[in-house]
Parts: sequence; C-alpha cells; structure tokens
Amino acid sequence: MIDRGILGPDDPIEILEGELVEKIPKNPPHRVATQLIQQLFSNLNANYHACCQDSITLITSEPEPDFAYIRGRLQDYIDRHPGPGDVRLVGEVADSTLNSDRVRKGRIYARDGIPEYWIVNLQELQVEVYTEPLQLFEPPKYQNRVDYTSGSIISLDLD
Repeated sequence: MIDRGILGPDDPIEILEGELVEKIPKNPPHRVATQLIQQLFSNLNANYHACCQDSITLITSEPEPDFAYIRGRLQDYIDRHPGPGDVRLVGEVADSTLNSDRVRKGRIYARDGIPEYWIVNLQELQVEVYTEPLQLFEPPKYQNRVDYTSGSIISLDLD
C-alpha cells in the first residue's frame, strides 16, 4: 500500500488480523514508559536486541508493538521484519488501549506462539506478564498471567 501511494510511510497505521487500525497518539506517561523499557532491555543479552514501536510480521498481522525483544542483532533484519520465531518477548504500554491490548493483541501474539507478552498497565500501575501461548485454542490465548506491582522483580528466561 505504501509502494502504491495509498498510505505514506509515516501514517499511524498497523495491520491487525487483516484490518488496518489507526494507532492512537502517545501521551507523556506512555512515551516515558516505552523508552524506559527499551533502555532496560538494551543491554541484557548480546544474543538479543530491543525494538521500540517497530513492525513485526505475524501470520495475520503486522503490529508495531511498543516494545519487543528480538533474537540476533538489528543488522540481521535488514531485508525483513522479525517474525514469530524471532520474537522472544513482545509488549504493549496500555492506558486507553488496555482492553484491546488484553483481548485482541493477546490473541494475535498467542496465535503466533510468541513465548511471552507483557502489558505495562498504566491504569493499575502493574505489569501483566502472559506466558504459555495456546495457539490451537480458539480463540488463541495465553495460559498463564502473573501481575507484578512496583518493587517486584520479573525474571526473563533467555534460553
């Protein structure tokens, strides 16, 4: 669509389950949370890199999650977006989009077997960590959810 001039490269659109969805502008708490998470993930492991609001290519969608932790180096993806097998963790920062992030985005990420999905819930001041995707369940979903509040330690298994 960009190649044909229907959309511009900077149009605030993502593809979710085959549907064009307009992205909502980010408020200051959302922007700060996203950048802090990217800083946190930037030097955890040399075998992974952090992405912030960049496309990933999934079976039915091409979302732009607020953050993702991707296998390999950034340069490994010069010819393509990361796919389901490349993504170790994906996350959304949620305030006004909390319900959609829990339901629709959770379903999308579980369908593709993303091992871990985090929602940084700005409404309830917690991080919701979803694990063990049930891809064949209809609709797809994550089997486990653990909520972490301020001062909690979240562990991340990187193989």
